[in-house]
Amino acid sequence: MKFAHKNYNPPEKFEVLPNGRYSFKVMKIEEKFSKTGNPMLKLTLKLNYDSKPTGISWDYLVDSEDVSWKRKHFLESLGLGDLWDKHEITITDCDLIMKANGICEIIQETMPNGAPTNKIKDYIKALEQKMIDDNLPF
Repeated sequence: MKFAHKNYNPPEKFEVLPNGRYSFKVMKIEEKFSKTGNPMLKLTLKLNYDSKPTGISWDYLVDSEDVSWKRKHFLESLGLGDLWDKHEITITDCDLIMKANGICEIIQETMPNGAPTNKIKDYIKALEQKMIDDNLPF
């Protein structure tokens, strides 16, 4: 097999972020299915720390009762908690989601091969974000 190379674009280096709270903006939303067949949204998030671009992270919001809290917190983090009551997310809702900003809590985990990775532990509700901002000394 012959390959023709015009440009070489090496993959971006993945750096494990320290545990903490990061602001985020949703860059991409994809409808997928989990390994068990449940519908889910795959989110690509652009993370910022201290108003500086920090990295990219992914999260999967699965339509399953045991993780419904995470979907609810995600919407509340973006100030879109009213979408929770609709029980579905439409294309118009995706536009709203991609225009909003939120805060998430990132933690470090170890993958089965021993490599470190990041995981989104939770999303911080907009009301809690305001309380954090109100307690800043400046």
